[in-house]
Amino acid sequence: MNPKHHPGAALILAYASGSLSEGLGLVVASHMSLCKQCQENVRDAEMIGGAFLEEMAPKKIKNDILDNILNQIDAIAQEEPVFSYQSDDPEIPQPLCDYLNSSLDDLNWKFLAPGLRHIPVSAKAGKNGTVRMFKIAPGTTLPVHTHSGTELSLVLRGSYCDEFGRFQPGDIADVDQSDFHQPIADTDQDCICLIATEGPTVFQGVFNRMLQPLFGILSKLLLTPKSHIF
Repeated sequence: MNPKHHPGAALILAYASGSLSEGLGLVVASHMSLCKQCQENVRDAEMIGGAFLEEMAPKKIKNDILDNILNQIDAIAQEEPVFSYQSDDPEIPQPLCDYLNSSLDDLNWKFLAPGLRHIPVSAKAGKNGTVRMFKIAPGTTLPVHTHSGTELSLVLRGSYCDEFGRFQPGDIADVDQSDFHQPIADTDQDCICLIATEGPTVFQGVFNRMLQPLFGILSKLLLTPKSHIF
C-alpha cells in the first residue's frame, strides 16, 4: 500500500511530541502503520525534538517539582495506547485493532442517514470531539460542510473524492474550519473510514434548514458533537 495523502508537517510534529488527543493520535498512528514514509517522518521529528532538548541549558529544579513532573509523565504513559505496525487483518491497522472487536464487515453498524452507517470508537477525543467509523454506500454524496476544529479521516476500504482529491485506503485527510468540501463515495463498494474530530460538523446552505423536516429526530444526531460526518 502506497498512500498518496499524508499528515502535514505540523500534524507529524504534534504526534511526535505527544500533544495530540488519543482520538487524533489513533488516526495518525493507523495511517503510519500503512505508510513507511510517515513512520520515517515521525522518527525524524522525534530526533529533532531530542536534539532541541539536548541543546537546552540545564537548570536547577526543586525536588518536589521534579517528582511532580515525573509522576505526571508516568500517568500519561499509562493512559496512552501502545501502537505497533503489524495486524492480522489487512484492512484494520494494528493501532485500531485494540478498539474493534471484529472485521469491518461484522461490526455492529448503526443507521445514521440514507447511505450512511456508523459506530463509535472508544478513544478519547476531548470535550467536543468524537471518534467514529463511518460506512458510506457507493454513490452517496454528503452535503457541503466545514468543521469547528480539526478533523482527521483515514480511508480503510473503498474511496471518496472531494475538493481536495481522491482518497483511497491508507490515505489521510486533514481538514478544519477553513475548509469546505463535499465527499462522494466514488466506487462500487462501501467507503469505510476512521474519523476523529475536535468539534461538530457545520453544514452549509439550505441543507441545514431542510434537515429537520426531512429527517426529524435524525437531524439532531447529524448536528450534534456525538455524530459528526467528515
